[in-house]
Amino acid sequence: MMKSGTPRVLRTLNEGAVLDALFRHGPMTRPELEHITGLSKPAAARLLLRVEEAGVVVRDGERASRSGPPAQVWRANPRAALVAGITVTAERIAAEVCDLEGTLLGEASADNSVTDAAQIAPALRGLLTQALAGTDADVAQVRDVTLGVPGVIDPIPGVLRHSGRLPAWVGVDVIGLISAELPGTTVYTANDVGLVLIAEAEFGAARDAASVVLVWVGSGIKAAFLRDGELMLGPHGSAGEIGSVIVPAFDTVPDRSTERTRAVPGGGVLLEQLLQPSALQGLELPAIADRLAVAASSAAALLDPERVVIAGSLSDAYGTALAEAVQERLGFLPHDRPDVRCGELGARAQVRGAVCLSQRSARARLVGAGSLADVVLPVSAL
Repeated sequence: MMKSGTPRVLRTLNEGAVLDALFRHGPMTRPELEHITGLSKPAAARLLLRVEEAGVVVRDGERASRSGPPAQVWRANPRAALVAGITVTAERIAAEVCDLEGTLLGEASADNSVTDAAQIAPALRGLLTQALAGTDADVAQVRDVTLGVPGVIDPIPGVLRHSGRLPAWVGVDVIGLISAELPGTTVYTANDVGLVLIAEAEFGAARDAASVVLVWVGSGIKAAFLRDGELMLGPHGSAGEIGSVIVPAFDTVPDRSTERTRAVPGGGVLLEQLLQPSALQGLELPAIADRLAVAASSAAALLDPERVVIAGSLSDAYGTALAEAVQERLGFLPHDRPDVRCGELGARAQVRGAVCLSQRSARARLVGAGSLADVVLPVSAL
């Protein structure tokens, strides 16, 4: 066992500091790395050669210097690990495989033909294999996979606890099954709407906000809450299941034909009923905005987010006009209204969020391990 303060520990910490700087700030020269990390010139020079030999960093040309010869530029090796995001719906399974910089290496999708747990891992492995067909990589080189599914996920074991759309996946140790199918791969599960918010925070409508609520209206009615880059899941993984919130009925007739054993109190309806496609059919934008404002106002009152992002089919259909109408209807709030915007990433948002989480995991592991990291591709593969 290594002890704190030993040369090996200090070396790993220094290597991690350099890799973290390269991931955060992009390619840099050795003097720039010395300035950020506090390493001496000899220590930085030895460290860079060591992590280059391990395949964790690569040379990236030269940069002109005001005095003296051009300085060598270094960057983290984007192919030091491959990552994947997979999203599952009742109808389709889709996957994207990327490098550590997010460069897309391959993608694939297929009908979701899984009918029992034994078919899950082979189906996902086959999809990753299909995504990498024709590239210089194979599925054995994928080190991190995030799987996005609709439903409530137990945050500790990562097991899907409830999903009306994926009965064959409920209660199944999907992480264990995929890990056994892909040895050496770290696997995560995540709620699909949470992944949409991760993607919008990284690349889209929420990228410059510290606290964001995303309201999803599409195949279901859900929400996700992000504060300072962290998704709020709740102890049971049920945070954001706003479809069960009781709201005014408007002109909707309460539906008692569901499997719920008790009627909704107070003569209201569930938000999932108020915003389901059949209830919105034939409504004009102002009436739709009225209903969405009910969901947005609940989130604003409870969480006080800086921004509300509307995503899903309604966002795709109406865009900015819908966001502006919802924000206008929040004028009754006794405090400042949140900034309301529509999602920008469309159908790819879920899988991009899954790739983003896998990428963060792979980078963190490299930073933590330094030259001891499990590099899957040699430098010559670039």
